Amino acid sequence: MALKHLAKRVDSPPHIMFARPDRRTVKGDEGEVAKMRLREAIDQEEALLRKKDAVISMLSGWREFAANHVARLTTRQREIMELVLAGYQSKIIAAHLGISRRTVENHRAAIMKKTGSKSLPALTRLALATGWNNDPDRPL
Repeated sequence: MALKHLAKRVDSPPHIMFARPDRRTVKGDEGEVAKMRLREAIDQEEALLRKKDAVISMLSGWREFAANHVARLTTRQREIMELVLAGYQSKIIAAHLGISRRTVENHRAAIMKKTGSKSLPALTRLALATGWNNDPDRPL
């Protein structure tokens, strides 16, 4: 705000001299105010950069957490998780894999327990955090 405000000033007081067209030299108390505003703008920018770094660190930790939980799954559980996240019902998954619907439901329960997911949207968020990307056009 401070830098843009100073740059957009239309009515320049008489105590401002123009050294070059792109820079102004300020004398007296106005110079101290300008320096203070510039320092505040720099402090705000540094605070935003610190927040950005904290968010990136948090997201990195979330990715690692998600990857560790998905790594615990067996090959069959990952296969069933992929089909569940693709939107297929348990009976369709069972018919495709040649197992019973109850076995698919047991695998789903184990997936939810191992990943710590309480719902399908939570499982989806976890899978997306690991970089999972299902091809929706892929036929079952």
